[in-house]
Amino acid sequence: MINYDDYLENMDKRHKAVYKILIENIKKNSLSINYMPTPWKGDDSKNSLTFDFNGLSIVDGLKRTFKITNIDFDYLFNQACSGSGKEENRITVLRSSSLCALLFFHNVSKNNPVKIDGCLFDKVFFEVQNTVISSRNPSNVDVVLVSSKSKKILYLESKFAEYYLNNGCVDISIEYLEKDTLGEQIYTKDNIEDTIGLILNKNLNKEGLFRIDSDSKKTKSKCKSYCEGIKQMISHYIGLSNFVKETNLDRDSRNIELKKLFDSGYSIYLGEILFDFDNDDIKPFREDYKQKYEKFAKLINDKFKKIQIRCLEKTLNYSDLKEFVNPTIKKFYFGE
Repeated sequence: MINYDDYLENMDKRHKAVYKILIENIKKNSLSINYMPTPWKGDDSKNSLTFDFNGLSIVDGLKRTFKITNIDFDYLFNQACSGSGKEENRITVLRSSSLCALLFFHNVSKNNPVKIDGCLFDKVFFEVQNTVISSRNPSNVDVVLVSSKSKKILYLESKFAEYYLNNGCVDISIEYLEKDTLGEQIYTKDNIEDTIGLILNKNLNKEGLFRIDSDSKKTKSKCKSYCEGIKQMISHYIGLSNFVKETNLDRDSRNIELKKLFDSGYSIYLGEILFDFDNDDIKPFREDYKQKYEKFAKLINDKFKKIQIRCLEKTLNYSDLKEFVNPTIKKFYFGE
């Protein structure tokens, strides 16, 4: 038997901070949630915990663990695991952002709309793909919400603890800099450095990749920034710009339905929702990323008005939706 108190103590500092919150929530509320070290390359991961469903399938394990009664959950789970990022392998990890999105939004329907920024959204899709620079590396947006009343489509990227655990530089394909592309227009010194506050290095490494990085002295930040998150939002924006121009609807049924809504007059928005931990070590990283996101959104909304996509001006918080989920999900994530 593993002593999980010792296991937690032996994690690196940041992973321990995240998992300690979740495990304390489980213990405090006496939740029937079992977990074990995540299998990793034939061994146990030292910094990751995954749900133990005691022989049940993942979907049945999630339904039992989180008291899920939605009859469409199996279908939505399959959607959430249909992206190109191997979500089915990751969705059982306790800190999975894909799982967080699925648990919070699986119950959205006409009879149970979710209210975001004053707008009621009554339909949901998960892991919606769009072509960015090539079909082999599509953009996978975690959640897409539809408001039939307001005629809005909201594409939402979900982040749980990535802005804390995966901050620092990110390498990017040179294909984003091809002449006369949207990527070339966005990845400029003026945009990345002067507006967003990151560092753009177009000197290619040996893999032929360029880089965006952060500099805590230059930005006066308390921490290194989550550059991958900004890169991902740029990719989602490019993917959506391709989507609105498409005329070929011979694609996934989600895209077909969303394109028909767009062509009928629905407006498209792109945003990000962050899990907002009540933790003094994590908060500076989240605040830094929120600031970078807001600068990114302003850049996009100001400079690329001709493209029919608007970015939400600020990130959303999962805590604002805590009353939308059932008590088990609420206790697991918020301890109440």
